[in-house]
Amino acid sequence: MSVTKEKNTEYQTAGCDELVETLRTPNLFPIEPYATKIAESVIDLSKGDEDRCVELFFDDKELLVAEIPMGQ
Repeated sequence: MSVTKEKNTEYQTAGCDELVETLRTPNLFPIEPYATKIAESVIDLSKGDEDRCVELFFDDKELLVAEIPMGQ
């Protein structure tokens, strides 16, 4: 069975969305951009055979600057 690139992307997106829902708990509720990045990293880690880790750094300043309209 052959899976097209578009269909594979759909599966990855659906898997990422489900993983975000799993990651969010009453005690851990990362905002959408962070939860998505965490889920993508978990998916990437699960694809490999080797034992490895990834460090993720989130800078809230980037989000705040992106939300402030220019000229204010």
